Amino acid sequence: MKVLFVCTGNTCRSPMLKFMFDVYLAANGIRGITSDSAGLSGGGKPVSEYTKSILKKHGVPYTERLSVVCGDELVCGADAIFTMTRAQERELSDRYGEGKIFSLSRIAGNDIKDPYGGAEEEYEKTFSAFEKLLPLIVEFISK
Repeated sequence: MKVLFVCTGNTCRSPMLKFMFDVYLAANGIRGITSDSAGLSGGGKPVSEYTKSILKKHGVPYTERLSVVCGDELVCGADAIFTMTRAQERELSDRYGEGKIFSLSRIAGNDIKDPYGGAEEEYEKTFSAFEKLLPLIVEFISK
């Protein structure tokens, strides 16, 4: 199974969650699931410094990468797509149809706020929110 995490610019939330998700899967011996991340716009930008700082602080390994835009190839190759907001879910569903595109608000109860441009504490809050969601995401895709 291939999971795709999508945010606005693919520099903060979706790469953070992708790297956290990969570590969670490995730590729990979960095989057969891979992940990737993309943004609805932009492309070619590095992961934000605060994202890298927070991941490093929590011992989550990451690889240097440039942001990518969510397009046909990524969507078609994914079995489940998780967006950070309901609006992003609607945007992708309008383009690609419903069925495998879900907002994390379905699991979290609310949208995942974009920390972009905020202080490091905002990125820490995002990390904490994702920590709580990791087992719930695995449970969701297992159904």
